Amino acid sequence: AEGVSAVFKLGLKGVIDGIEYEIIGRIRYQEEEEYELSTWDEWLAVNTADGSYHWFVEEDGAIFLYGDYVPQSINLEAANNTFEFDGRSITKNRGFVARIVFHEGELTWRPELGEPMTVYDFKNGGTYFTIEQSEGEVSISSGKKLAYKAVLQAFRKDEYLEQYESTIKARKSYRNKAWLYLAMSVIACGFIVRGCASGTRVEGVTNNRLVITDNAKMTEQGQGTVYNSEVLYGPVTLDDPENLYEFSITADQSVQQLSREWQSFRVMLIAEDRLKALAPTIDREHAKAVNDALDDIEFQPDPVESYVFQGDFWDEDGTDSEGYWHESDTSLSKSFVMQDPGNYYVYLSLFSEKPRKTESVSVGLSRGMKSSLYFPIILGVLGVLMLYNRAKSRKYNELPFPVDG
Repeated sequence: AEGVSAVFKLGLKGVIDGIEYEIIGRIRYQEEEEYELSTWDEWLAVNTADGSYHWFVEEDGAIFLYGDYVPQSINLEAANNTFEFDGRSITKNRGFVARIVFHEGELTWRPELGEPMTVYDFKNGGTYFTIEQSEGEVSISSGKKLAYKAVLQAFRKDEYLEQYESTIKARKSYRNKAWLYLAMSVIACGFIVRGCASGTRVEGVTNNRLVITDNAKMTEQGQGTVYNSEVLYGPVTLDDPENLYEFSITADQSVQQLSREWQSFRVMLIAEDRLKALAPTIDREHAKAVNDALDDIEFQPDPVESYVFQGDFWDEDGTDSEGYWHESDTSLSKSFVMQDPGNYYVYLSLFSEKPRKTESVSVGLSRGMKSSLYFPIILGVLGVLMLYNRAKSRKYNELPFPVDG
């Protein structure tokens, strides 16, 4: 305990509010909580003018000055886990147990290491109060919080005042930076919201619709019989590589209800020239050739598709200890950046446990705000910078002891 840095030390003299104090003793207390250990120092000071005793309390970078106080009324055994103090009822939940772990210098009594006491700290108006209750003795004191700079000017001006002012200046700079990054984060959030809200629908995605397969029965290992449908839309022109696009795939309940079943989908975006290299003519008369070409996509030496999005719709219900429940997911969306502008086909593959209409799944494509994909990344970086500077504005310290504020 002797090696712990503190503002005060024995023998120091300083003037606070026109009164000179001399530090003559110290007691270190320790509060033992379940998950943390906290300590604070109480320095005994004598008023050099009249010989009265006072305590400078140094805790977590804050400094208080206390003196003896005689209340008008006090009852520590009031009802309902409270005590009465100057006509005010105060809960005993404020109390905690502290023990003496170190002492030095001259003191008004002879303390014993490990000696426990119950402490009640509370504030009434602008005054701080402390009640310390040990076996057979109760002491009451009142005090005020002191400005840290005023204490350093009084007791350690030549040693630490310059470092203190440098610390406060740096903390202010970090605090201003934290506010700046917070403001920039709010602006970035605004751009993200605007980007999500300002997307425009890409027209003509489903104008040309070619059903290639309609509820073809097939057997999947582990799932039994499933039904497969395949639809080709387009071509549609996607001509802005700087825009953020978004696919929206929805099970349209107005066409066919999805009830206690599942349906999986896969959407591919395929460049027109790539698909026509495999199937030169794309129409209903050549649907089988198109189907064969699409079935062979996975076996091509180079990828044919430019983008793939897949997901599942489902609807289920049941009962548990809380009663009946019903859950479903019938709409999914995903954003992407179009690398190469041009004309594209949208290839939709559907798999379901029951026959379903191909019209029951709607495909939407929208174009978002330019570069909005990068704003979430920027927002994350700004958030980290804001938290870092906020922490530094509280913890940065050039002094060898904690500083409040």
